Amino acid sequence: MSEAFGFVRVATSAPPLRVANPEFNSEQTVQVIREAYRQGTQLLLFPELGLTGYTCGELFLQDTLLADALHALSHVCQVTETTAGLVVLVGLPLVVEDRLYNVQAVVQNGEIKGLVPKTYRPEQGEFMESHWFASSIHYAGREEIDLFGVSVPLGANLIFRVPDVPNFVFGVSICEDDWVPIPRAAWLSIAGARIICNASASNELVAKADYRREVLVRGHAQTCLAAYVYASAGPWESTTNTVFGGHCLIAENSEILGESTRFEKNGSWLVRDVDVDRIGQERRRSSGFREATMELRERPFRQVIMEPSGDSSRSEQRFSNLQREVCDTPFVPQDIDAREAVCEEIFRIQTTALWRRLMHVNTGRMVLGISGGLDSTHAALVLRRTFDTIDHNTKELHLITMPGFGTSERTLCNAIALGRALTGREVEVIDIRPACLQHFRDIGHPAAILEKEEFESLPESQQREVADLVFQNVQARERKQILLDRAGMIGAIEIGTSDLTELALGWCTFNGDHISNYHINAGIPKTLIRYLIEYVAETQFDDPVKSVLKDILRTPISPELLPPCNGDISQKTEEQLGPFVVHDFFLHCFCRGGYGPEKSLFLASQAFENRFSEAQLKGWLLIFLKRFFSSQFKSNCLPDGPKVGTISFDPRSDWRMPSDADVHAWISDLQTVG
Repeated sequence: MSEAFGFVRVATSAPPLRVANPEFNSEQTVQVIREAYRQGTQLLLFPELGLTGYTCGELFLQDTLLADALHALSHVCQVTETTAGLVVLVGLPLVVEDRLYNVQAVVQNGEIKGLVPKTYRPEQGEFMESHWFASSIHYAGREEIDLFGVSVPLGANLIFRVPDVPNFVFGVSICEDDWVPIPRAAWLSIAGARIICNASASNELVAKADYRREVLVRGHAQTCLAAYVYASAGPWESTTNTVFGGHCLIAENSEILGESTRFEKNGSWLVRDVDVDRIGQERRRSSGFREATMELRERPFRQVIMEPSGDSSRSEQRFSNLQREVCDTPFVPQDIDAREAVCEEIFRIQTTALWRRLMHVNTGRMVLGISGGLDSTHAALVLRRTFDTIDHNTKELHLITMPGFGTSERTLCNAIALGRALTGREVEVIDIRPACLQHFRDIGHPAAILEKEEFESLPESQQREVADLVFQNVQARERKQILLDRAGMIGAIEIGTSDLTELALGWCTFNGDHISNYHINAGIPKTLIRYLIEYVAETQFDDPVKSVLKDILRTPISPELLPPCNGDISQKTEEQLGPFVVHDFFLHCFCRGGYGPEKSLFLASQAFENRFSEAQLKGWLLIFLKRFFSSQFKSNCLPDGPKVGTISFDPRSDWRMPSDADVHAWISDLQTVG
């Protein structure tokens, strides 16, 4: 069931209406309710005063309009008897003890579960709500009122919980309630609401939509660590000197999940699945949010228990048709402008961190090993930009390439060409094979035979015996020894290049490429490395550097530790581990989302639909989990390096995991899937 993965399907709508015609408006509302139910919606929000229209003015004081509004509400209640489980939030004017309130009614299964009155009434510019409506602050009456012969909770301090869907807890605010210094959304969120529903009648002005989207909806969703559902009055409300656009938005944390087109004469409609489990993960991670809950001692809230959300058929419907985009590259913005902005920001963070370290150790020299692969290429670009930033001579940048048994002509040539272009001098080339062969002889390793014979001429069984893990690690450690010792000779710091994904998978040699004086790439996932290089290639360099960078991007990812086959790269990392784009996806699910294997696999099947089968994804997730847990000891002794995103394996930063943690529970959960 989709509920098991923490998704709640929410919708928001601003249907066509006629000002001061509750009968017509209720019919329009009912049409949307029925369509929402057909689509498996669990929570549906309508705009402020949606049953009458927001712009009724003095008509709000007319008994006829008020009576018709109640009749319209009764009609909505009646219809929800046939939409089992669906929660509907609809607005109307309501008289309570001779005071008129702007309320949002919470309706489910034919019953009114609660009435939430507006607290803050705008009284500036084109707004003059206090002329008609009282504030919830002024209400000193009962906590419940009789409506349609039933006792109904009334108050701005209501929290609603749907019992059969874990963490389906929501609160209601009305327009201006969230446009004040301490918004209602903040109180609702720290009281436990994971979904904030804001019914509004915000008119359209130049640039107001941007403010509404970024500051109100996205901003509140981010600061409250919540899903934020927003519905504003539509174009049919427009009258006299005010124009409304029907702006509907749904956000989750800092992300806008969906946004309606404004000024649609046929009404606005938006449906998305929000992840309430993810919200819980974020709240548990945030110490500030935990501390904020102490404020509730002085502002108690009441909880209203709703009816169950719906039958199993509607749950299956939601499960099979997830209403939210699941990006296959969560670390990489899809929008080109946003992606370029992220790339530039990362370069600024990395270069600032690096020059600060250079100042501290009082040296202007750096040593970097370059292979012609992605990680060392990106590191070289960072080093060059750092030297440019501090106006330092790039000849103090010492680049060394160290061909081994698996080095291809392509990567060697690219490394030499790139290094020459970035520094203005020749790259130092040190062949590590003689030193490695001597080491093999010293430790009695069968690879010592390569001094006399070519690898390809050996029988297959002997090739496997020779090219084992030790064969590979010896090369990585020999390279690191050269780099560290060369740095020591010239008073430089040696820069490490392993990226975040490689560290997560343990795809780095302990005391080899795993170690350095300063690890510049440790916070950047593999999928983002590609875009960083591409960004530099397209914006900062012409040929020949641009051409070299483009060819590096086209080169298969490989540590090149195994001898080539017929002159080609034989060791292709993604053929062994699975695609890095998938591992980065699982990395984000595990470390940022806190998701279990079942949910991670479900989301992956959505993100990589028609590209990889569920069996393939399941196999790669198994690889990820096993390698992540078994390699934690490497992360626990990482060198210093800048944190650039929300995930870092630096144990001195935000990932503190024991080296001996057991992966059994995660593997067991994964084995139950399918």
